[in-house]
Parts: sequence; C-alpha cells; structure tokens
Amino acid sequence: PEGAGAFNVQGIDASNLEDGPVTVTVRVTDGGGNETAFPGAAGMKDTVVSTPVAAYVPAGAENPADYINASSQAAVMTRAILSGSFGPEETITVELSDGVNTVTSESQTVAVPEGPNDFSFDFPTLDCSTFSEGLASLTAYVEDDHGNRATFSGQHPVKDTVIGQVIATLVAQGQSNAPGIINIASETQVYLNVTCDGQTAAGDFVTAHFETSGLQAQSAPVSVSGPGTAMI
Repeated sequence: PEGAGAFNVQGIDASNLEDGPVTVTVRVTDGGGNETAFPGAAGMKDTVVSTPVAAYVPAGAENPADYINASSQAAVMTRAILSGSFGPEETITVELSDGVNTVTSESQTVAVPEGPNDFSFDFPTLDCSTFSEGLASLTAYVEDDHGNRATFSGQHPVKDTVIGQVIATLVAQGQSNAPGIINIASETQVYLNVTCDGQTAAGDFVTAHFETSGLQAQSAPVSVSGPGTAMI
C-alpha cells in the first residue's frame, strides 16, 4: 500500500566486498522513471578472525607432552598459539573431550599487541579425571566482537592413567648361581625374573633396584611386551 512504512531487504550477497567500512545507499524508483537515493547509515564488513596455528598439552612437571596421566588428570594444562595479525577484540578458548565428557576453559582476551607475532596462551587446571582412557580431542576457538569464529583442531592428547604392577620377582638362575642367589661369580651381571600383571602394556618399562646396608644398584629400564614374565 502507499504511504510510509518500514520493510527489510534480504538476501544481498556481499561476499565480493572487501573488509572495512561499507556505504549503504537506498534507491526508490517508480513506474514513471522517477528515482530517489537515500544515504543510509554506514556499515562495517569484518570477516577476518585469527586462527590458531597450534594447540596441544605441553610437557609439565607431572606429564610428558601430549599425555594426560594419573598425576595431571585433575589439572591438565593446555596451550594454544596464535600467529599473524590479530587484535584485542578477540578471545580464545580451548576444549578437551573424550567423545562423552567435555571440559571447556574460560575465555582469554587476546590482550597482546596486534600482529604479526606469535603468542602462546596457557589454560591450566582443566579437570579430565572423568575422561576414558585413550585419545582425546583438543579444539581451540577464537572469536571476535563481530561474531566471527575460527575453529582449530589441535594435537590429540592421550589419557593414560593405568600402569601395570610387578607381582613377583626372583633372582634368575645362571650358569654360576642358584635361583635367588647373587654370588661372587654373578654379582657383576645379575638377572631378575619379573612377572607383570594384566594391566601391563607393551612398551612399559621396568627397572630393578637392589639395596643392602644403604648401598644401592639398579638396572637400566627394560621395555616389556605386556603381561607375563620378563628378564631384566
């Protein structure tokens, strides 16, 4: 109908416009060939948001890099790295998940000088104690104040909190010694039979320690193939 009113214009494809200020002009035409132009309020196109270049679980006092173990599982440290141009209007968040349980960090403001630079952001004390054993996903998100969001899939950490137990040991019989005996002929090269329980995994390491009257000796770490008996 004729007269004043408000209406929306939808579906304009602005993908070919460059980022930055956008001038808005509204033109009205009629069947008689008349035209008027109205300069609308300027807009802003912003489609750029920083993308992390790395996200991982760093080595800590209690864990090797990319591992969540029994000592670190209640307070896992994660790290994300940004590279390139970015501004203080952006925030960064990380998320760890085992596919069932998910923990999300608090957002950190990218309060650093605008790039190009590399900056790392640490997110401590993520509680992954409810996670299942095995691979977990690590995802970093960067968002800005204009609604842009970048998602980055980081290095997948491994949760490993189970370790095998030694359930039996015996000084091995040798050519010059009886079982359980270290004698003058064998004292420089003692072998030990070690029985590992069912929780022992291939690649676990076993180290033997001997002590008498405050004096100590130990073997080098020996990789075992899993449950059962090994000689070290």
